[in-house]
Amino acid sequence: EGFRARPETRGSADSRVGPPGSPRHCAPCLAWPVGHNLGHRKSASGVRAAQAQAHAMALILEPFYHGSHKYWCDVLSTLGSSVNPVRVVGMPGGSKWHWRMLASAAHFAMTVTEEELQHVDTVVVSAMTNLAELAGLVPALAAKRKVLYFHENQLEYPRSGAESRKSAGQADFNLVWNQIASCLCADKVLFNSEYNLETFYSQIGPFMNRIPKGARPPPVDVCALRSKSQVLYIPITIPLRVARVDERAKDRPLHLVWAHRWEHDKNPDGLLELLAEFNKLDPREDGKPYVEVSVLGEVSPATEEDFAQQRAAVASDNVRVLHWGRVEAREDYLGILREADVALSTSEHEFFGIAMVEAATCGCFPLCPKRLSYPELFPKDCLYNTNRQLFKAVKVLSVRPELARKKMNDPEWQERLLRFQWSSGRGTSAKAWSATLFPTSNVSSS
Repeated sequence: EGFRARPETRGSADSRVGPPGSPRHCAPCLAWPVGHNLGHRKSASGVRAAQAQAHAMALILEPFYHGSHKYWCDVLSTLGSSVNPVRVVGMPGGSKWHWRMLASAAHFAMTVTEEELQHVDTVVVSAMTNLAELAGLVPALAAKRKVLYFHENQLEYPRSGAESRKSAGQADFNLVWNQIASCLCADKVLFNSEYNLETFYSQIGPFMNRIPKGARPPPVDVCALRSKSQVLYIPITIPLRVARVDERAKDRPLHLVWAHRWEHDKNPDGLLELLAEFNKLDPREDGKPYVEVSVLGEVSPATEEDFAQQRAAVASDNVRVLHWGRVEAREDYLGILREADVALSTSEHEFFGIAMVEAATCGCFPLCPKRLSYPELFPKDCLYNTNRQLFKAVKVLSVRPELARKKMNDPEWQERLLRFQWSSGRGTSAKAWSATLFPTSNVSSS
């Protein structure tokens, strides 16, 4: 019959705590800092007093508490209340992700005690943690509803040449197998896009065939895994903005924004190639640049030197550089997005695309490759197949920048972007996540 996934159906939530109708005792989350050892928190009497006030608790475990993973945790934590608390336990920092995947189950097993798990109904675990290993180390998890969330999957995750050599063979196999075993253990499996879901499940069969026949287990029941899987997008907390079109806009150069990490998987070379094409053009008669550009992504120490050199190579009479580097203040970053006209992606890797969805929410017209998760996020007129197509699309808009702003005024865009909206815990995305964290409660965030 092959490996069978845990069925979605379970006993009632009340049966995990006490007889039907008995009160559930839960500890509040917000008093418990992320990443701290639980043994140094409130006194036992203080915790018990707080527990008596609560009814259902959700616990989120994130081994990569950084960037979009941290953002996701922090947003979901706002669904918590004194009645239905949400607690986040994370491992801060954004380095050594391979080691975090391999060691985080042990970290969480020693951080979250079985006594404290008694007050938890739902445990949400990032797919960077081996949930099966964690469940083995913490037997109390057997009685909990376990939800696995895929920000990315290792079967489709691109690696640079150096990373490929490091992770080749057994080590690479282990990272993928950890995620498969986690799916088998979970009660619910969530992905941040259809692309993420399909690229994972479609490759499990060929991946398992890599195991030598004498050691190969029965086939994984992928159909059973799919039956308990769902796509839940990462929520967007910034409000929808209708793009403004005014007379002044016609005189402004087209403002491009590229808001991605300066790393190989985001393909900054694609951006540089586009800007190089504009620098080949004869200068405009009015002396204005064809485009203005803001590059806002994170830069690692390994790419800092290249990043600085590229700015000098790009800046010219045809291409005016407005911003070149990460913007630390969130409001400053959003302010640039609201002033820009077009958001660009040249990515070779994207399982969701939070930077592009945020930019569109701020009124930027998105231009993305016709691949990865982008076709499920944006309509056809936002997608390009080749770098030449991208250049032609941007060149047209550089002549009439107001066209980009008019496109974003279409009511269809408002409807398309509503599915990502958090809206202070009351939007479409918030309702879906609330049902995930508290499936037996009617929770409305205050």
